[in-house]
Amino acid sequence: MANTKAIATKDKKRKESKGTIKQVFADVEFGFLVNNRCKNYGVCKIEVIDSLMPSEGKDKSCKCKSCVAILSYQENGNSEIAFAKSGMKDKVRNKFFSENYFKVDANFSTIIAENKSEYKTLIKIKKGRYSISETLGFFIVKFY
Repeated sequence: MANTKAIATKDKKRKESKGTIKQVFADVEFGFLVNNRCKNYGVCKIEVIDSLMPSEGKDKSCKCKSCVAILSYQENGNSEIAFAKSGMKDKVRNKFFSENYFKVDANFSTIIAENKSEYKTLIKIKKGRYSISETLGFFIVKFY
């Protein structure tokens, strides 16, 4: 009987994850917005960028608390971010990725415009703790 429940749970998860997956390169700033400044833990800003290579001409005044990433998302609200380790500052790695979880201190939402088109998707990340999985090149956080 327990095996039937396990299979039913797996099938339910598969159904929830069906749908078109969209991906964009992003610059993710950590923290949450307080008085126009990003502080503490979580996701403060997501900016769609053209590649995972940092732009040379870009203002780097707040780059101590950000990194490039791949944002994957679906219309049903599922999203995950693969944070690139290459170029990630030690300060960022130690503060946000040294535990087994990624902490989000406040709810976050933003609109992602894919390829500067009219098609837009609302991304929401709820306050909480999310497991971090690690690969050779990325820290991956699933926000669902």
